[in-house]
Amino acid sequence: MLLKRISLTFICLVVLLLFWGLKPTEAITISPPRFDEIVFTPGQEINEKIIVYNESSVQRVFIFEVQNFEAADESGSPKFLEDQTGLASWITVLKDQIVVAPDEVTEVPFKISVPAGAPPGGYYAAIFLVSGTKEEIESRQVSQQFKVGTLLLGQVPGEVEEKVALKEFKINSGDKNFFSLRPKGFSTLFENIGTVHSRPEVKVLITNGNWTKDAVDLNPGGGYILPGSVRKFESRWRISEPTGFWSKLKIEIKEFTFGRYKASLLLDDKIDLNTENYLTFWVIPWHLLLVVVFLIIILITLVKVFRKIVIRKASKNY
Repeated sequence: MLLKRISLTFICLVVLLLFWGLKPTEAITISPPRFDEIVFTPGQEINEKIIVYNESSVQRVFIFEVQNFEAADESGSPKFLEDQTGLASWITVLKDQIVVAPDEVTEVPFKISVPAGAPPGGYYAAIFLVSGTKEEIESRQVSQQFKVGTLLLGQVPGEVEEKVALKEFKINSGDKNFFSLRPKGFSTLFENIGTVHSRPEVKVLITNGNWTKDAVDLNPGGGYILPGSVRKFESRWRISEPTGFWSKLKIEIKEFTFGRYKASLLLDDKIDLNTENYLTFWVIPWHLLLVVVFLIIILITLVKVFRKIVIRKASKNY
């Protein structure tokens, strides 16, 4: 009886999941995801377009919102602002709303009207597609509203300065200088002290004496630092995170690293140094050394035993 009740409950749960739990995917793709390095010439009108692809299985209706943004934190995530000044006020989307059928691609044209007296500097905004019609959103009839958007980064030319300061360079393993495996990776902290956004080209060159071990790119995704903000860039040097003795031994053999190393930052000329651009550390693969010492002891022991056997046999012959 109990088994029957459990089976019936299970079947009911499956039915509920099938009919109410499964929802169509919200797969909407926008291209490009970011407009880089736009030059906003005062008095100019710029015409661009966004490509919208509906990868879901249902029809989608979107209206549009435009918002300025700034850096939210050290990760570089954008914080969207409510004010409609600056770039947000220059952008006009040339459609009130769009209806996109499943697997359909739609173009959304927009224009940027740069005022004649726009002051030099960096300007940043986003164009959002908001699910639902204007009437549905205003009357709160959309139960699962979502946004997807594209970012615009540009500058009004003139007396601008692109300048970044290095505030911190460290190993991503605390304050240690001695490791059994190569360090996890490296991190840097940069502050934009200029008036426009900057995309620093930063690499870590890892050397062991006169021998170059590796070069690690700290900004492979081409991330920007906005004016007045601080951003952290991190990269991995070690591939995996082993836990046990044998796992660590395997990594020490695969990524063999031994001795004193120097990690130096290779920076472009627009970066000021507020801290050292190099650091040193030691890697001693003691798991591997322990195994090697153990094997040497075994080998020496076997040689001694073999010599004793040979000597014993030789003395018997005499």
